[in-house]
Amino acid sequence: MATINDLHVITKKGFASTEDMEEMINKCLLSKHAIFALIPAETIVSELQIISAIEKAEQAFKQNKGIAKNLSLEFLLFLYCTTQINRAIEIACKRTKKHVLVIASKSKQLAKKMLECAKKHGFEEREFKLKPNVAKLSKLYKIACLSAYKHMPKQNALELAILEKQALCRILE
Repeated sequence: MATINDLHVITKKGFASTEDMEEMINKCLLSKHAIFALIPAETIVSELQIISAIEKAEQAFKQNKGIAKNLSLEFLLFLYCTTQINRAIEIACKRTKKHVLVIASKSKQLAKKMLECAKKHGFEEREFKLKPNVAKLSKLYKIACLSAYKHMPKQNALELAILEKQALCRILE
């Protein structure tokens, strides 16, 4: 378990059915101070992208500058570099087998309890390597050109471009 600012964070890779976990996800969306998100693995480039989104969402909430009414949705907005809640939910609800479970709470016990609950509702922890499809993710994140990063491998360039877009997304949209 990692700590980001004052949040205890758990990220686990694995397999899950969003239908089996839908009730739990909906309950967790009611929490203003915790993150529970089941992220389709094919929609992210790296775990650094997740950490950055957690930091930005928490900071927005602390400063009363959040768009969403709860931390989980605010996290999704930053994760997917958008200010449109419907778009972030649409991307997060993509049907796939491989997911990254993201849990964050000020309470270490609550974070552990949320993980146990996710496992009871069908989340099966499995290790796998993220294999981002640069072309698809560039389109998803509306990144038209990676030529400014031509000295870097495409995956690293995409990661950097997404992190920059996360930092600027509230200014750009």
